[in-house]
Amino acid sequence: MNRRTYERAIESVSRITDEIEREIRKAWDGLMARKVFGSTLKKAMEEGVSLDAIEAHAVQTRTSPTVARAQASVLEEDKHATRLLDPNLIRMSAVQDRLDPSDGLEELVESIREHGQKVAILVRRLADGAYEIVYGRRRLLACRELGQKVRATVMELSDEEALIAQGVENNARQDPSFIERAIFVSGIIAELGKTDETRKNAQTVAYRALQIDESLVSRMHRIASAIPMVLIRAIGPAHGSGGGSGKSLQSFAKQPRSRSCGGG
Repeated sequence: MNRRTYERAIESVSRITDEIEREIRKAWDGLMARKVFGSTLKKAMEEGVSLDAIEAHAVQTRTSPTVARAQASVLEEDKHATRLLDPNLIRMSAVQDRLDPSDGLEELVESIREHGQKVAILVRRLADGAYEIVYGRRRLLACRELGQKVRATVMELSDEEALIAQGVENNARQDPSFIERAIFVSGIIAELGKTDETRKNAQTVAYRALQIDESLVSRMHRIASAIPMVLIRAIGPAHGSGGGSGKSLQSFAKQPRSRSCGGG
């Protein structure tokens, strides 16, 4: 072997080694990014605040150059932790958290059309391999409307964890009305509390998702169960009406119907 051949061999080995090192670093950084995202979601679920609020607070408290570099690395790897999915292949959650998620959707559609999707939605993988939305339904609907793929973070979540994350994030991002929260509570209990043994756990999931006490969970469930959904949809969210209007509707719905409105 002459010296030139020897040098080429050394260069090839060095190049292969560098490529292996880059792939190992990429895999490790991706794993750490998912770990950070998972712990952040858990904190959001426990504290009842949005992921954006936790990230904003974290940014304010990171001051050293070393931490700043780490932050930039995590944010960069978060892009790799998300993926582009066909929005038509993502199922809606079994429990709704607002009466009409498409209400006022045109504004969001135009924003995504002009500026792109800024925030990823969260989906979970089901046992059959399909995806189900956890939160970000309006962004999902907007991407469907635009005919483009949706940027999504995929996590492994149980039914209980998904509903808690859905309630915590949506409660922090939007201003759900009393009746919308009551419907969400009733939906959780219907979905998870099908037997006497599981009903208590379903109520626990409901108050953790909305950060309310158990007595209010029971009251919301009674109100939502007593009012026909057709009547609720006809009235709409009724923002600012509070629980008093819900109780009035509950009493009204239980009244016997009049057989005649006039004497004709």
